[in-house]
Amino acid sequence: MTRQKVTGRRIAAIVAAFLLPPLAVFLERGLGSQFWIATVLTVLAFVPGVIFALYTIFIDAAGDAGAKETAAA
Repeated sequence: MTRQKVTGRRIAAIVAAFLLPPLAVFLERGLGSQFWIATVLTVLAFVPGVIFALYTIFIDAAGDAGAKETAAA
């Protein structure tokens, strides 16, 4: 299991996930499909937007780190 690096940007994204979930996804992934999914979920019901934003920050980032390590090996 890889350990994720905690940066100021990551902390800002976590705080944003609770206040404005699409902003958190934008900070982590940019203006892509995940941003729009977070926006729709937040508009329909706030809590699913928060859950999706946190998922994007923690789970997807861990998956990307593992994929980069596998590709480098």
